[in-house]
Amino acid sequence: MSVRAFVYFERYPQVEVSLRYNDPEAGPVLTETLRLKQGENHKSWSFRISDLATHAFDYKVTYYPHGAEPIFREWQTSNDLVVNIGDPPELS
Repeated sequence: MSVRAFVYFERYPQVEVSLRYNDPEAGPVLTETLRLKQGENHKSWSFRISDLATHAFDYKVTYYPHGAEPIFREWQTSNDLVVNIGDPPELS
């Protein structure tokens, strides 16, 4: 799966995406953290899916703005193999 950030990087120089995949039949919970920034706004995470019908995973986005506290988003669940991240909703 992959993550793409369409973020105003001048305001949010770094965006962190925490990923979590849990398939009880395949073993332990898999986790990964991807850090995206200008020039590196697309990254991939590879893992083995035991059943293509149940490939849902969770992700959480943290924005790191210039001169301000991080903006933390809640965990979300997705079935899409590509996650597109935009600016925080209150600023989009």
